[in-house]
Amino acid sequence: MGEVLLRFDPGDTRIEQARSFQVWEGGAEYNVARSFASCFAQRALCLTWLVDNPIGHLIETMMRSAGLDLSGIHWQNEDARAGARNGLNFVERGFGLRAPRGVSDRGHTPSRAAEPEDFAWDELLHIKKTRLFHTGGVFAGLSDHTAIVAALAMREAKRSGSLVSFDLNYRDSLWQSRGGRPAANKLSSELLQHADVCFGVMSLEPGAHADRSVIERALVEFKNAHPHLRYIATSLRIVHDHCRHSFGAACLSPDGLHYRAPQPFSIFDRVGGGDGFASGFLFALMEGLGSETALDYGIAHGALVMSTPGDNSMIRRAELEALVARTSQEMVR
Repeated sequence: MGEVLLRFDPGDTRIEQARSFQVWEGGAEYNVARSFASCFAQRALCLTWLVDNPIGHLIETMMRSAGLDLSGIHWQNEDARAGARNGLNFVERGFGLRAPRGVSDRGHTPSRAAEPEDFAWDELLHIKKTRLFHTGGVFAGLSDHTAIVAALAMREAKRSGSLVSFDLNYRDSLWQSRGGRPAANKLSSELLQHADVCFGVMSLEPGAHADRSVIERALVEFKNAHPHLRYIATSLRIVHDHCRHSFGAACLSPDGLHYRAPQPFSIFDRVGGGDGFASGFLFALMEGLGSETALDYGIAHGALVMSTPGDNSMIRRAELEALVARTSQEMVR
């Protein structure tokens, strides 16, 4: 469940100097659902809100091409609320010393007015036999409405027996006038009461090292604060420059702590790497491969997602599994 934006990519130039853009759809939570459909060939849908106009139907067409079930779209009449519009996101990929840059327009999107009655939860979770439900801090942080809907959806998914996953994704632009990170952390703590899996526990500052003892301590402290969580996973990224990252991960699970030290990868477009990690990790869990193998799937998928343009996975499962086989023995455990 999450907001889907139309992403405009100026290619090798800057946003203000571009004369044409490549267009994709994307969104933090959406990217996970899309990976399940397009990369892993699983039955998946994204609960989202779109304005019923040509831009909304362009996004719908892109969702259809990914193989997603479109019954999760809640359409809003274009005239139902003055000023409502579908979200846009202009993103530069960055290169070398030049950092990626994004300019988003999501101030009047229909998701912000989401209501619990917008979806038939019993049909979505019970009749469709949903096994996994994923959402995160970007969607929950859009408005007071989305926070309420996220809490209800997670609670209902938990009650239905689904594995419930939540990504702590924080966007300063969504919270700077609403209490900042402390307010976001408070909301996340409330929502995590209904979760089984949590992503994004920690991030590394530029120039930092992924010290295993520090990471283990952070995961254990988070587990102590949220003892009901079954899996606490975090990707570990060290940025050397904007074409070269080291990427690894760690997870605290029922069978203990698992760690993969960051390894260097070449980066084409960093947007979506964390979502690629989450979807790879969750897919391996759903396949019964265990949390240690899930880390390998998450890292490999996240790295491969960052090797292509756009937010979304353009990866085939065979490519992912070939990379897992090639690199898993090289990862430091």
